Amino acid sequence: MGLKNRLLEALFGLSKDSLKTSTKVIVNDVKQSYGETPSISFQTLQNYLYKDSLLYTAVSHMVSETSRPIEVTANPEYKVTIEGKTVIDYINEYCRKQNIDGKIALWAMELIAYGNSFVRIKSDGTLESIPLIGIERFVGVDNTTSITEKYDLQLNAYYKMIKIPYEEFIHFRTMYSSNSPLGVGIIQPLLETTNIDSPSLMQMREQLRIAMTNLALKLGAPTEYVSGELTDNDTEVIGNALNQAPYHGKRIVLNKKVDIKTSMMPRSGILDAWQELIEDETFVALADPLLRLASKTGFTEASSKVAQEMHQKRIEFYQRIIKRGLEQLFNKILEQSAYDVEKAGIKVEFINQTEIVPEANVEVK
Repeated sequence: MGLKNRLLEALFGLSKDSLKTSTKVIVNDVKQSYGETPSISFQTLQNYLYKDSLLYTAVSHMVSETSRPIEVTANPEYKVTIEGKTVIDYINEYCRKQNIDGKIALWAMELIAYGNSFVRIKSDGTLESIPLIGIERFVGVDNTTSITEKYDLQLNAYYKMIKIPYEEFIHFRTMYSSNSPLGVGIIQPLLETTNIDSPSLMQMREQLRIAMTNLALKLGAPTEYVSGELTDNDTEVIGNALNQAPYHGKRIVLNKKVDIKTSMMPRSGILDAWQELIEDETFVALADPLLRLASKTGFTEASSKVAQEMHQKRIEFYQRIIKRGLEQLFNKILEQSAYDVEKAGIKVEFINQTEIVPEANVEVK
């Protein structure tokens, strides 16, 4: 046994392997009892969404495609009516009262952008959106259930430190891992970095904007050199006059012959390559090739169809998450009624409307 292992065993009464296992258990217990906080706050994610035009365009475009009308179906053999209403009548009336169509757009936006969206079901069945910026941490319910499967929401001081039990809300989430209850949207990976010495993709884009602005100001107008048989006083007077004159419509009266030469620095190709690299990585991270159709040439009819198919698959992915959440929601609502949840067999489907172009009637002679 090595000296390090003997010291560990003497101090903690554990072997090296046991110590590793115990440390892991302790960390998991702390996470389970105290809870887990987002690595990047929802407030930061929200700021980037509303201040970056590319992110906002990407999210709003996918939201408009995702938040389609829904159709609710039930087991056709379940024909129970209560006060003259079938279970479908009951659910459709609930959807109208709670404006489910409008709420789907909000859930889709938060799901796509932030990877998470929450809705609280109050005791009377009404729905209340849980603001993401109000969530402080996710807290495990007990030590027998993993925090990734069952958890309460602890709100922050601004929302009076309210704790919302797991049974009272529906969590729409995407791309979550096996050790975290948090989903991951399209913005968070743009802000993360695997190396402290390497800036995130969004930081690189911001630095590039600053560099491009400085370059435009520096190269937008040429540098002017004025020379001639001038005294020091003449040089100072003419120099001040040129500096104070606007870029357009310069008119200066001189009584001596001078030569005016201009020079302009060439634009660096390295900057163009850097810009193209960042743009390509950003669009790949957004994972929606349709966004490239409006900004990059070279798309053929075939590649445009592939881009459309990839876009549609992404939309259907988000719709499946919302669909499952809606089915959970409707089942919880039915549990508060006299309908049988199991026998009702509620299913939700999105109505993805597509434009049908009629075939032209061509008369062949």
